[in-house]
Amino acid sequence: LIDGGRGQLAAVARVFDEKGLSGSFSLAAIAKARDEEGHSDRRAGNVSDRIFVPGRSNPLNLRPGAAELLFLQHVRNHVHDFAIGRHRKARSNQALAGELSRIPGFGQKLAQALWSKFNSLHEMAAAPDEKLRAVPGMGEQRIRALREHLSLIINGK
Repeated sequence: LIDGGRGQLAAVARVFDEKGLSGSFSLAAIAKARDEEGHSDRRAGNVSDRIFVPGRSNPLNLRPGAAELLFLQHVRNHVHDFAIGRHRKARSNQALAGELSRIPGFGQKLAQALWSKFNSLHEMAAAPDEKLRAVPGMGEQRIRALREHLSLIINGK
């Protein structure tokens, strides 16, 4: 399921053809409904999105609110939520990695190594020394510096 209209569907189908994958997957594209002036209708609750399939110039004739259409919209919306959530987490981790790299003796590489082992600052702060030592580059001095810095961040000082 491709988020977009005929153009996006054609681009994906062309790549599939070039890679010898034509016919390996069923393709469909979901495009936002259009208002009277031909602009994308992004109003909340709109159930009139259009579904395109290869080899057909017009969208499928699905009535607004049809179960099939609602299912495809549901899939698209969940993928959007997942992608946006992952993007926000990546941006947040990048910002926090930057924060960790400000600790004297810490660089971007060490900060990223910490984020690959731990999911949050709280998890880092609660980790026993042995678990922190398992991160390449983490010795006693860096563990103390990390704990001091995390204490300031977590306690808001």
